[in-house]
Amino acid sequence: MKRRFPWKTYHQRSKVETVFSVIKRMFGDNVMSRNLVTQNREMTYRIMAYNLYRINRDYVLILDVFYMAIIIQKFALLTKLNLFLIL
Repeated sequence: MKRRFPWKTYHQRSKVETVFSVIKRMFGDNVMSRNLVTQNREMTYRIMAYNLYRINRDYVLILDVFYMAIIIQKFALLTKLNLFLIL
């Protein structure tokens, strides 16, 4: 059994459960629609909104780190210039 255990798919359920838990906390755990088709559509929109939130959050985080690196480089350059001007 150990040799044929699917290691690639191990812990996939816990990842999915985590994402569903986050979606429920963000958007609520009830569905307002009555019809099955509109319930599926509502859940699709919630998942799309969650994905856009994650993309936007990661994009802002990357830009924030990028701009912080530029600010640090400019500060280091200015301090070097000031040290040369003082000497």
